[in-house]
Amino acid sequence: MDVPPDIRAGDTLRRHERIGTLVTDTRAVIEAYVDEADIDGLRVGARGWFRAPGADGAVTGARVIAVSAASIGHLDSLEAASVYGGHVQARKDENGQLVPDGALYRVFLEPDRAFDPIPPRQPGIVLIRSRPMSLLGRVYRRTVALLMGEAGF
Repeated sequence: MDVPPDIRAGDTLRRHERIGTLVTDTRAVIEAYVDEADIDGLRVGARGWFRAPGADGAVTGARVIAVSAASIGHLDSLEAASVYGGHVQARKDENGQLVPDGALYRVFLEPDRAFDPIPPRQPGIVLIRSRPMSLLGRVYRRTVALLMGEAGF
């Protein structure tokens, strides 16, 4: 377990605050960030694919094993942030943490095949099969979200 140095026994933590990273050599995990507009169509067990840049077109099949229940407050993956050349629009706050520009959810996928050895953290692109949503459904969701946001909910 790799624990951040600023967390001590007895500290009060915020809900969903990352308190450590479990490092294991038993299996690889793919971590993806999904925009709020696309999260409702995702389900545990959904099929996905991962491709690392420069992998000569090699694609790794995967299955969704977890979808976060709440949006993340800050981005832990520096390589994913737009300020470092990644695809996730983010900015640095006054504490130097990377804050996504919109609501972003973390999705974990398990690769279909085992890696021997497990590669280090590697950026890439993930495609996940999701349930289709009609254009009318998307417009309705955005309208309700906008109205709730303006009303202060």
